[in-house]
Amino acid sequence: MTYKDISTEKLVIVDIETLKSLFLVCCQDYKSGAKKEFIIFDDPKYADQPLALFNFLKNCVRNNFCTVTFNGLNFDQQILHFYYDFCCQKQDPLYQFDNAYIIDVLYKKAQELIGLQNSEDRFAGLVSERDLFLPTIDVFRQMHYDREAKRTSLKWVSFSMNYHTIQEMPIEHNALIEASDIPTVVEYCWNDVDVTYEFFKKIVHETTVRLDLSHQFKINLVNASEPKMVRDIFATFITKEMDITYQELKKLKTIRKDIAFKDIIFPYVKFQTKEFNNVLDVFCAKTLDANPHSKDTFKHTFIFQGLDVDLGLGGIHSSIKSGIYTETEEDIIQDSDGTSFYPMLAIKNGLRPAHLGEAFNKVYPMMFEERQKYDKKDPRNYIFKIILNSAYGLSKEINGYLYDPQFTYAVTINGQLSLLMLVEALYMSVPEIQFLQMNTDGITYKYNKKYKPIVDKICAWWQNTTKINLEHAFYSKMVIMDVNNYLAIYTDGKAKKKGLFETEMPFHKNPSSLVIPKALEQYFINNLPPKDFINDRARNIFDFCNGVKKKSNFKINLIRNYNHAELIEEQQKVCRYIISKHPDLSGRLVKDFEDGRRIAIEAKNAVIPLNSINLKDLEATKYPVDFDSYTKSTQKIIDIIQPPITQQTLF
Repeated sequence: MTYKDISTEKLVIVDIETLKSLFLVCCQDYKSGAKKEFIIFDDPKYADQPLALFNFLKNCVRNNFCTVTFNGLNFDQQILHFYYDFCCQKQDPLYQFDNAYIIDVLYKKAQELIGLQNSEDRFAGLVSERDLFLPTIDVFRQMHYDREAKRTSLKWVSFSMNYHTIQEMPIEHNALIEASDIPTVVEYCWNDVDVTYEFFKKIVHETTVRLDLSHQFKINLVNASEPKMVRDIFATFITKEMDITYQELKKLKTIRKDIAFKDIIFPYVKFQTKEFNNVLDVFCAKTLDANPHSKDTFKHTFIFQGLDVDLGLGGIHSSIKSGIYTETEEDIIQDSDGTSFYPMLAIKNGLRPAHLGEAFNKVYPMMFEERQKYDKKDPRNYIFKIILNSAYGLSKEINGYLYDPQFTYAVTINGQLSLLMLVEALYMSVPEIQFLQMNTDGITYKYNKKYKPIVDKICAWWQNTTKINLEHAFYSKMVIMDVNNYLAIYTDGKAKKKGLFETEMPFHKNPSSLVIPKALEQYFINNLPPKDFINDRARNIFDFCNGVKKKSNFKINLIRNYNHAELIEEQQKVCRYIISKHPDLSGRLVKDFEDGRRIAIEAKNAVIPLNSINLKDLEATKYPVDFDSYTKSTQKIIDIIQPPITQQTLF
């Protein structure tokens, strides 16, 4: 079955548990919310369950249902496919055997799959996605949570989306359980289904856009991560243009011995001042070892207007010192970004991976044109933005068909130098201009509004020179910690938040103590003291929650004092907690490593684990929260950005 069979009207959320003496399947219809569970256990009470499960799966197939799982393609669906296939045998279908045998067969299959996870041949032992008996939406795969940098468990998703209960399997998979243990395992499995259900509701657009693109390009993108979508969609155009197959395309790449920067810098890159020409000379003198296994790199920092301007292989970064910068009756704060900056650098200058030739120069602009067909709020606009931005990034991945590092660095090096041309021109022509930030695709600067005609003229010159449009935004205030952490208030009152000012973030990131960025926002925008905001009865307990996740080389332990002795309580793999000074419940949360090291998770604070929260009682003031600790953390950031005035005396 393929993506063509998937209807968002026919989805069932599925999770399974494969214990040594129990096999459990929990299912929830996405549309109606109806639930079913199938318990296979060695007890006459459950004798009908194997056939009931088979009939349920058979009905799902007949009615063209699709399963929704979290990391199910490599495990849950493999087990269910094995079960269904075994039950479909004309002779000795699996459901006809006694429950103990069925459980044993499925447990061994599960252990076999787990054993394959770290094997080089792990995919050889799996049924391919296209051959599974039911089509499957795997949100884990969609969100690229199988990538090391984004690796995320369902338990962490529970924390990051403020789910009321973060629950771990209470019984070891190899334990021989009693009938009385079954409700505990069932409760745990339903918790996983419920979390997957809620998570899918939040990201259902990820499936919708993948189905749309799958139908548009006639390829299966349902479980594709963003990089895979880039590769597969781009490939449909490139293979057609080059008249080759995808298999032939995947063998192509350009290996280079070295890259001389002077040979890839655009002819229009020119400077007027000595300090900027010195920067150009540094670039021109560099020859990069382009061997895929080389660790050769490039970094250069120079001081300009008191700013450390960092240049490298990826982009330019610079920020003015921490502080608050505001517009006035005389001064404007302007942000100027290149429109689709890196992609347009490649398009306008005919850059391409050498092995793809003219085909790339025909296809890449088509991606830009395709993006223009969709409103910015349309998810497809975002996908084509990703395709455009990722194409140059993927050109430095040795295993990809776009690989040609000279293409990558021709884009990034010229991008930095082009922005410096704009910086230099503004600096030379606009009296007392102040540069606040420089980043990958643009610059932010403050100047007297009477010079705006000059600024407009310089921007027009730059656009004409580079053939790239500039998009301008204007801020009433910028609250800056550094280039990665700032709060920018547009003149229309909307806010742009980066780093420690972010109040919303992707699910794989850490949303701990969101009350702090929320308090910072209220302080810097509305002048509300942090203590007043944090102590407000309306504050939600989730805003005070922190999360930490265990790794294989350490345990998370809570250490509490009891009658002058230490009580050590091992915590879950994902532990949610609040900072608290409760005399009986709080303790020190630490990482205890296998080599004997102990590192505090909260160096100066006592905490209480809070893995279960009553959704009917969310007022933070009803919990033993150490509000002063959160206030102090907020004030510490404020004092860095806005240092307190100290009284100086003569004596």
